[in-house]
Amino acid sequence: MRRIGLILISLLLAACSGEQVARKGDTGGGANEAAEISASRYADTFLAALKKNGLSPEVKSFSLESPVRGLKYFRMDCLYADPGSSETQALKRSFYLFDVDMSVLTVRAGLPWDIRHEVLDPANWELQRTSAQLSCMDSYRSLTVFGGVNGDLYDRSTTNRPYGVMAFNGTVVLPTALASDTRPVFAVTEDGKARCSAGGVLPQSVRDAVCGRVMPLNGGVITKTNSEPEPRTCVGVSKEGSRVWLLVIDGRGDSSGATYKTLGLIMKSLGAHDAINLDGGGSSTFVRGSGNVLEVVNNPSDGSERAVANSLAITSL
Repeated sequence: MRRIGLILISLLLAACSGEQVARKGDTGGGANEAAEISASRYADTFLAALKKNGLSPEVKSFSLESPVRGLKYFRMDCLYADPGSSETQALKRSFYLFDVDMSVLTVRAGLPWDIRHEVLDPANWELQRTSAQLSCMDSYRSLTVFGGVNGDLYDRSTTNRPYGVMAFNGTVVLPTALASDTRPVFAVTEDGKARCSAGGVLPQSVRDAVCGRVMPLNGGVITKTNSEPEPRTCVGVSKEGSRVWLLVIDGRGDSSGATYKTLGLIMKSLGAHDAINLDGGGSSTFVRGSGNVLEVVNNPSDGSERAVANSLAITSL
């Protein structure tokens, strides 16, 4: 308890020393103070859960924003030795997190769009930056897009298509995976509930779905024990499917990435029951809305945003 109390004090001091904590509608004074306290509570709860699950990072900076009802954007820089690797010293990690209330907002699959602003033919797959996929969705589907991340791994050698199955706006655009691949599926059904499942099978009444590489958290159990720290993109879902977390951890630069084990620890600490590791490496991209602009806020390891096969977008219902 003393350790947690010291963490909370350090977080409060960081907030008071100028860390950005903003909420839509803040007018200064008491509103800003309330936002700082809320950010500290969110961070302290998360860090206490991480410690309980075996990870105790040293926080360097953090911020929390609630741009709209039902959405939190949490940003944190911290130091730790990844427990899923052979690291012996604490290294810097940069976290970017969306926390989505699925009763207020939703998560949809994104696809590349052509010059006519129509979804590209899946039989002739092309690649497009995550930010462009989300911008087209915002402009041409009459949806408000608040942010998102990159999606499934894809065949970079020949077809460019995602490896796994996929659904888009109620249509199953990829009913089978490449080479009978059975990658885990993140899906949102017509009732607005989210779910993660192994085996590469789309659920009944699926509305949107993309696949990933592995499930570092399955049924509340951390399933992967070791891997190399890399840039990661991960999606987590609560047991009842009413809450979704989208996470990017930068790597191969100033930030040192994460292993599968640590992804499982983080998602479990947030409250997820299941989680899927999506395409990582140079594909890992975190896009957030700022006014009328969708911008990349993480640091992709390629040095710039990579064109990818699909994405996940946080949108209006």
